[in-house]
This record gives sequence, C-alpha cells and structure tokens, in this order.
Amino acid sequence: MTLGAVAILLLSMAAIALLIVASGRVGLLSAVGLFTATNWVMAVGTIARLDFTREDDLFHAVLLIATSLVFTIVAIAALFTLKHERFEISSVRRPHLSVDRTAIAALIVISLLISVAYYSAIGYLAFFDGLANTFRGADNDVASLRLESYSGSQYFFPGYVNQFKNSLLPALVIVAVTQIWVSRLRLRFVLTATLILASLIMLLGTGQRGAFVLVGIALAIYAALSFPSTFRRILLQIAVPVLAIFLLSTAATGRASVGVRSQNTALDQATELWNQLAFRIFGSNQESSIIGFRYVSSLEPVGGADWWSTLVGLLPGQSTLSIDNVIFGLIYGSQRGTAPLSIWGSVFHNFGFVGAVMWAALMGLATVLISLKAHKLRGSGSLVSIVGAAGTSAVVGTWIAGSPLFLLNSGIVVYAFLWAWGRQGDRRFNSAVAPTTAPATRGRLRPRRLTDSGPRARNANSAVFP
Repeated sequence: MTLGAVAILLLSMAAIALLIVASGRVGLLSAVGLFTATNWVMAVGTIARLDFTREDDLFHAVLLIATSLVFTIVAIAALFTLKHERFEISSVRRPHLSVDRTAIAALIVISLLISVAYYSAIGYLAFFDGLANTFRGADNDVASLRLESYSGSQYFFPGYVNQFKNSLLPALVIVAVTQIWVSRLRLRFVLTATLILASLIMLLGTGQRGAFVLVGIALAIYAALSFPSTFRRILLQIAVPVLAIFLLSTAATGRASVGVRSQNTALDQATELWNQLAFRIFGSNQESSIIGFRYVSSLEPVGGADWWSTLVGLLPGQSTLSIDNVIFGLIYGSQRGTAPLSIWGSVFHNFGFVGAVMWAALMGLATVLISLKAHKLRGSGSLVSIVGAAGTSAVVGTWIAGSPLFLLNSGIVVYAFLWAWGRQGDRRFNSAVAPTTAPATRGRLRPRRLTDSGPRARNANSAVFP
C-alpha cells in the first residue's frame, strides 16, 4: 500500500469516527458534521494529487494529516464532554416567528433594492447572458463578466452588496415563505413564487454558484432544525430543485458548456458534465492549494500579516495583495483573481506548523459549540434564529480554503445577526406564553403550532405577532 493510500485511509477512518459520534449528538447536518465532510474532501483530493518524491509535498501531507487528526480528536472529546441536551419533539413548542413581520418585510425590500441597484450599475445579469448563449450554442465568457464586476475599472462594492443579495435576502425569504404557508394565506402560491424567483435572480445573477450552494446547504440545515419529524420527506423536495438549478447554472456559466457540447451523444454529454463537476469538488481547490503550498512552504510564516491584509482590503478605497492573488498569478499569469490555499495551508503560511495544529484544535471546539447551540433550537425556537444558526453552520462548516475572509464574504456577520435577533425575539415570545407551561391553563394563550390554521390560530397568534 502506497504512502498516499495509507494517509487517505487514516483520514477516512478519523472522519467516519467523528461523523458517527456527531450523528448521535448534533446530527450530520451541523457545523462539525459539515466541516468533517468538507475537510475530508479537501484533504483526500489533495493527497491523491501530491508527489511524495517532493519534500514540500510530503510535508504538505504531514500538515493535512496532523491538523485533521487534531481537529477530530478535539471535536470528539468536546462532543462527549460538553453538555448535550437530548432532543425530543415537543407537543407544545413549535418553531415560531417571534420578530416583527414588518421588520422582515422591510429588510427583504431593502435587500432587493440594493441588489437591483447593483445590477443596474454593472449593466448585466451574467447568469442570464450565459444561459442565452448556451441555448444559442454560442461560447460563454461569463467568467470575464464576473471578474470585471469584482476587479474592473468601475467598482460598485460587490462584497458589501453580497451581504444583502447572497445572505440576508435568501435567509429572510426562507423565513417569509415558511410563515406564509404556516398562515395559509390565500395568495401563498403567488407570494412564494415571487419571493423565491426574485431571490434566485439576485443570487445567481453574477454567475457564481458558490453562494447558491451555500444557501442550499443552509436551507437543508434550516429544514432539519425546524421540521425534524418530517425532514426526510422535505429533504427530497429541497434537493431535487437545488440540484436542477445548480446544473442549469453550471451550463449557464460556461465552465462546462464547451466540453459538454463537444460530445456527440446525450450520455457522453452527461458524463462530461459529471466529470467536470467532480473535478470542481475534488480537484479544483486542491490543485491550487498544492501549487500554493509549494510556494509558501519555502517562506517564513508572516505572523498573520496576510490575514490582516485581506481584512484591510475590505475597507472602501483599500487595495491589497494577498497570497491568494499571488498564487492565482503563478497559475494563470494574472493577479486579478484568487486561488486560495487550503485552510490549513493558509494558517501555516501565517502562523507556521504549530499555529496550524492549534488552529485545528480551535476549529474542533468551535464547530462543536456552534453545533450544540444550533441543536437546542431543533423543533422549537424562532424561525429567524433557526435560519441564522443554519447559515452560520453552513458557512463555518464549508470553510476549507482561504483565510477568514471567506467567512466574511459568505455572510457570517449577517447570519450571526439573524441568530442573535431571533433569540432576542424568542425571549419576548417565551415571556408572553410563559403561563402556558403548566398543564392546566384554561383561558390562557397557547404557543402557536406550525400545524395550526384557521381563525383559532390567528386569534391565538394576535398576542404575539403585530
């Protein structure tokens, strides 16, 4: 058995052990479960491509194994040690909307207005331009449009806009659609279709699939936390349209269209599309990580200077060069894009090998804490808080490449705000229905169930919702 095969087997055994423990305590759809799976994909895909005759590649493998094992050990220890509340579906408490509906509607409108203003400023919707080219059989150059919107001569602060169109808007649309169906509004079909379509247009307009995938993962976690008893049925209803839209966006971006169109039969085209998607998952980030680590392994740790530079670059009017830009230049000859290191390679570049191992321990503890906090909302709690917890879990659980800038760009601040906002409203909701905790509560308000409908539900709800 080769050295690479041994490393992959070791990483696989560690990941399986952690997933087994996590599934019984916080579920697989949690921050710790997600990070375990995505880190395994990143590490295994990288090791499979390493050249073990090279000293820097051998050291890269050691780094991946050490950090992954430390993360696993700390996470398992935390899952067994930290307080865990066994989940039982409550017959009284159900997820509820504990915040002002007017505020949610206002934030949705504001997010839409900001998104529309941004697309009006750049003058195109890359997704639809690419989709039209695909149907016409023309070549797509969506990548250039996307790059121009982020590093062109005219800069419209896409990173700030993304907080609204990629995070806040879809999160609140998820909550709004849930409440629309709970309330059984007469126009629920029209409202649902309008909100979802508007959110998808804003989300996919720049031709980026990453944000859509992240929202899809957050939606799955949201469903698992909100409706645990019917989640398996709901998951299928989520997975099919999400996968269909993802494949459509893949064709529209042009990343796979040329290779797919070159195939003769439908089966060959489907195979080519699948191969390219598999490479995107198991090869794209891994290859840039390998090239990048070969470069940074010969350098001294920069003491966090690279991370600081990326954070400073978020400020208006600030232009900085990160290691991701340098690696992109090594691969493509231009530094206008980014090709990130793995999370462990990025920590190593900033803080050295010991720093990377310590960061792995911190990640093990942090992902477990997030998972435990989110797990407490299962089957009850504020819908806004649940979507915030789901988004936070999705962002942290998929941080396998790049600096902490990934967290900020992916909306971690927005999701943390929603989590905190929902919790604050939940406290007011609990105080409003506190007298109902006793078995006999004749004449008192009951917490509204998600399955309630009709006049009785509206009357019971009037004391909580405006």
